Amino acid sequence: MVSGCKKRKLKTLYNKEKEGYMIIQKTKVKKMFNQQKLQITDDALKQINDYVFRVLYNKTVKAREGNIKRVTPELLHLIGIHGG
Repeated sequence: MVSGCKKRKLKTLYNKEKEGYMIIQKTKVKKMFNQQKLQITDDALKQINDYVFRVLYNKTVKAREGNIKRVTPELLHLIGIHGG
């Protein structure tokens, strides 16, 4: 169970996304699309960033609720991240 203080800190982190908090590197994402001969708009990049942010935010909450203090490659599967 996450304490109230920790929930507020995570909620604050989540709210920073609305202030332009970028998780992704735009240039690298654009390059991936350009390599496939695709164009991508800034609005699409913002939506991708929002998606990545929400996924990572949920994974951090799950780790905290699972009482994981340090995320290591061996523990990623416990929070739903399966490597390839």
